Amino acid sequence: MKNVFNNKGFTLLEAMMGMFIMAIISVLILQMMLVVTKNMNTLKNQRQLMLFIMQIQKDLISTKKIEFEENGDMKLSGYKETFIEYDFSEKKHKILRQKNGKGSEIALYEVKNVNYSNINNLLEMEIDFIDKKKNYKILLGNIFK
Repeated sequence: MKNVFNNKGFTLLEAMMGMFIMAIISVLILQMMLVVTKNMNTLKNQRQLMLFIMQIQKDLISTKKIEFEENGDMKLSGYKETFIEYDFSEKKHKILRQKNGKGSEIALYEVKNVNYSNINNLLEMEIDFIDKKKNYKILLGNIFK
């Protein structure tokens, strides 16, 4: 008599092993994606900080007087009655830049705290970001002439 059963399928054990291997591959891919995303955010924050520093350096070139406020604000008074304000918004976690009291743009975001000070004719900025455990201290050139 002929065998009626067709034995071309997978056994339960083979199917479970295939699912197990797929699960391991999925976990590895997820971990790799998390690492890549974290690195991209770090690079984005570093780029953002560098752009902020470059903008302040550019603004400092035409500055005659700098005023610091305790709430993290800084006002740069320049030539021809121009002034630039850097306002720190603690609730919104960002530093806004405003020129001559007209409009404002986000200069730096995800900021927990910022302090400015004058140390030996250098502008020192201390910036704490929300997602970082360390803070940045930045010294900018001989600005107080």
